[in-house]
Amino acid sequence: MHFRSALATAAVAAAHAGPTFSFAFAAAFALAFVLVNATNFLDNTNGACAAITAGSILGNFSVPGWYGASPQTYLGWAALGFLPWNWPRARVFLGDAGAYALGIGLADQALGNLPLGSLSVSTNAVQMSRAGEYWPLGVILMLPFAVQLIDFVQVVTARLWLGIAPWHGDRRHLTHIEQN
Repeated sequence: MHFRSALATAAVAAAHAGPTFSFAFAAAFALAFVLVNATNFLDNTNGACAAITAGSILGNFSVPGWYGASPQTYLGWAALGFLPWNWPRARVFLGDAGAYALGIGLADQALGNLPLGSLSVSTNAVQMSRAGEYWPLGVILMLPFAVQLIDFVQVVTARLWLGIAPWHGDRRHLTHIEQN
């Protein structure tokens, strides 16, 4: 992850969990870090990153013009609009800048789903206790982002198992497996 992306990820985490370092901030930063990098991981097959990100954001009940539509909604529609130039054959590439931008918007959308505000007003011990109570809800609220999370876990686990550094590219992604 590039330095600027890490700062943007920290800013997204702070916006949802509060700017002080706490359990809520650490958890929000970790989830945002994974989602941003998982989205960048998907920028490896024609249109996969844009299509999956658009599906995750727009599948999260965010339609423009509806009451409560988030700014990420427009990012989702922009990603969907990018798709005709990347499928079935890529002609325009997102690159790291585009994939990280989609990932930061996706992380912001995902963190907006979670009840982090109720965690950030208490001590770390209380935050950890409440997080234990909220984890089943958190799992359900992360379902729109499951493809990114599953691909990230699968790729990183496979690379570590094979003794390869997690940041070295390969063709073990779910999109590559499906394409083959």
